[in-house]
Amino acid sequence: ATLPPISELNEMDDGAFKKIVCVLFELAPPLEKRLLPKRPFDSYESLINVGRNEILNMSLEEKNEVLCGHPAIGQKKGLSAMSKIEQGGEEAEEVYIKLAQLNQDYLDHFEFPFVIFVNGRPKKEICRILEELLGNKEILTKESELNRALTDLFLIAEDRLKKATIKSSL
Repeated sequence: ATLPPISELNEMDDGAFKKIVCVLFELAPPLEKRLLPKRPFDSYESLINVGRNEILNMSLEEKNEVLCGHPAIGQKKGLSAMSKIEQGGEEAEEVYIKLAQLNQDYLDHFEFPFVIFVNGRPKKEICRILEELLGNKEILTKESELNRALTDLFLIAEDRLKKATIKSSL
């Protein structure tokens, strides 16, 4: 992904700013709204850190909305360019079917989508992680799992920033 220099991001209109924020966080309207008035940022790292602090002050509904912006692992359609790369290569169809069921079971129990920093791990490994989480769902609180998912959301953003190219559009 290509990001503009932070100085250009700070000067962008709201719509353009939100599009760039989506590169890091996917579609996250509550986060975008809270980051807009916090400009100017010294760096993308500070933007991510401000976002991390802002998420602490969000309602449960806002946090859910932020997580809902991330595509399900194993989703094949509607992926951003970054998500496509992060989710890795193709796997057997039964892995996708299993992931879809595990994602749904997770959503049914925790009431928010499963978000994890995949970091190049194969989908079969993500299935094992989901199975383990669901196997422990009686002892995991929704709050602790929500915090884990939000932590991973910011790990994803930091990783995307590391891999991005900063290039002026001027």
